[in-house]
Amino acid sequence: MEPFAARYGKIVDRQLATSVNQLIDDKQMLFGMGGNSPLRVRMEVPDLYNDDGDGIDWQYQPAYAYEKNLKISGWRGLSGRAVGVGDMIFKAVAAVQEQSAPTQKAQKRLALKQDASGTPLITPYYGGERLNTDLLTYNVSTGAIADAWAEIQEMIYWYDPKYDSRPGENLVSENI
Repeated sequence: MEPFAARYGKIVDRQLATSVNQLIDDKQMLFGMGGNSPLRVRMEVPDLYNDDGDGIDWQYQPAYAYEKNLKISGWRGLSGRAVGVGDMIFKAVAAVQEQSAPTQKAQKRLALKQDASGTPLITPYYGGERLNTDLLTYNVSTGAIADAWAEIQEMIYWYDPKYDSRPGENLVSENI
């Protein structure tokens, strides 16, 4: 029989003999997983992240940030805090870019900090692309690296308003 990928999840009521976390001591989410490796059962534990060495490409992309009435803004980057293991990769995503701006923006990597015992520490970050556009967001990922994970605790966009609309466009705004 050929190996195949299979996943099954179920919430079960059971009392753990040894307490793991009071949120899950009486009820757990169990996952049965198979594939090229032997069948195994895993339990979801809060604040414990494990991709079983598969390198899940975790990604987060918030809604586009914009200035009122879609004014063109000079985006200067972002700042915030994150915690995790491995690297976070930031890539600017503009809805429409200036003709002079390159269409492919460079990715920025942030190495997440850990203490000597390997416990993740809060890592501040700042930087990003300088773009003039009306709508901007960032795609953040861990890059499908095994055992890498990240949690964004704060993300702030920095910009200054430039002008009301794109050259040659007549924008009409309505109060709804």
